[in-house]
Amino acid sequence: MKKIIVIFAIIFSVCSCHAHIVTPFYPTTEVSGYNFGNELDVFNNEIVVSSLPSPLILPSPGKVYVFGYNNGVLEQENVFSPTDVQNNDGFGYSLSINNDFIAIGAPAQDSN
Repeated sequence: MKKIIVIFAIIFSVCSCHAHIVTPFYPTTEVSGYNFGNELDVFNNEIVVSSLPSPLILPSPGKVYVFGYNNGVLEQENVFSPTDVQNNDGFGYSLSINNDFIAIGAPAQDSN
């Protein structure tokens, strides 16, 4: 019985100390794909999120959205989708952000 009480106390103290407000966000321009949130990375006040296409629903290339959190507001700042990307390239399958650099993977891209 003591183990259950100790576990409950630890869970309760962690949950009560780290209360956060959940802020939903989504693309506001150039919305594409079915799987928004497939990959996500955060650096400082910027969030990058990929949206992969669903081959079953309106085939379209993936896109990567950049959101910024400034003055208490989370807003879409940019969207990336290269002109030569194909629907099955997997653009946005992986991504990373660090300082002013964003790396975006497209594992099925057929060009070097």
